[in-house]
Amino acid sequence: MHKQVKKDRFWSKNDHYGCFFVDFIGACMSDEITIHINGEDRIVQATTLSELVTEMGLEKRMIAIECNLEVVPRSQYESAALKNGDRIELVHMIGGG
Repeated sequence: MHKQVKKDRFWSKNDHYGCFFVDFIGACMSDEITIHINGEDRIVQATTLSELVTEMGLEKRMIAIECNLEVVPRSQYESAALKNGDRIELVHMIGGG
């Protein structure tokens, strides 16, 4: 039997054991966030742009990244923190002639 959930709180289901309180801003207890990459929603574990590049299996020297309409210099990938809802545009350079 589940308790009635108040509408002003954020709750999450914990299998068949009932509900547990997530937190006052509704953040999930996991380390995953949802971001938009080139127009598609993706769930990632990366916390920085550098980690995102690694998670996606890309080479840092071959890409350009825009985060929330601002181009991010490659030198700032390590310190550029990702947060839920960020909009990332990622361009992968391809060599050729």
